[in-house]
Amino acid sequence: MDEIDENISDSESVVAGIYENINLDEIVKEYNSDDYRLKEDPELKIEILGKEEVEGPRVVDVGCGKNNLLPVIVKKNPGIEKAIGTDEIDYHIEAEDNRVEFRKQPTPSKIPVEDGEADTVIMSLVLHHAEDEVIRNLLKESSRILNSDGKLVILENLFARGSIKPKYNNELSKRFSELNEEQKYKVFRFIEWYSARLISNIKEMQFAYNWKSMEEWKEIFEENGFTIEKENFLGIVDLPFTPKLPLGFFVLRKDDVYTQKEKVREKMKDNVNFLNKDFLHNKVNLDDSLAEALIVLAGIKDESDPRIKIAIKLIGQFSKKFNNQNKFN
Repeated sequence: MDEIDENISDSESVVAGIYENINLDEIVKEYNSDDYRLKEDPELKIEILGKEEVEGPRVVDVGCGKNNLLPVIVKKNPGIEKAIGTDEIDYHIEAEDNRVEFRKQPTPSKIPVEDGEADTVIMSLVLHHAEDEVIRNLLKESSRILNSDGKLVILENLFARGSIKPKYNNELSKRFSELNEEQKYKVFRFIEWYSARLISNIKEMQFAYNWKSMEEWKEIFEENGFTIEKENFLGIVDLPFTPKLPLGFFVLRKDDVYTQKEKVREKMKDNVNFLNKDFLHNKVNLDDSLAEALIVLAGIKDESDPRIKIAIKLIGQFSKKFNNQNKFN
């Protein structure tokens, strides 16, 4: 067994107070039993995701792990022609159905699927394993491989702030909701380590411990080119063979060109307001073209990009205007 994370022992005491009636050692024993494969969690995931959420003949499961979910999906959806599971780690179990295929991801941020090939992309308990930059890249990659009418279905361990009530409002969900935010992170951290290292014995798995609230995930999805079609905070699903952590569920659609432009326009207005108020002290009002130039410059990484010259020209015009005005102040 690898060395225990320095925060694990501290987290264990918090966990013990919530899961006092759950024997974690028994879970390990059952998980490693011969018939575990027949009981594993794909059926639960199908129940949560909903059969109707998987659309189209081509489905991709990103971060598929052992690739246990897709065989269940194709069995319940006879119209699926191709189901591709991808993961950075190759520990998949070969599926009997020839419609199910595994592809190893060359990097955590790259999905080995062609542009527009997928009707539905699934990410089930994947994103919290990744750092923020990888999350953004995975969302961009999902957008790339989805067709224009495709959807991204996400199931994630998370917590909810405010007055959001869990769908499964059981005793475990109630106890978890009573913790403060620091305690919630400790529970997430311990259960994640316990389930991956002790129960699943996956030594290669990375621990980013990047859990977020329902509200934070929504903001990230919208900032990265998706519109939220459906969302549901499930709370803790108290069933056998499932990590006892709260779950949230999202169905996302790719933004069309009009929606993307509107989001950029709103962001541009925010930048204009910020610069006018805090940077220029209201001496000069920025016009939209300058604000857009600044936004463009901030996002350009290629020095040969022709937009750089246009943006610099606009900024030069503004500087001249700003200096002339200041002569009279």
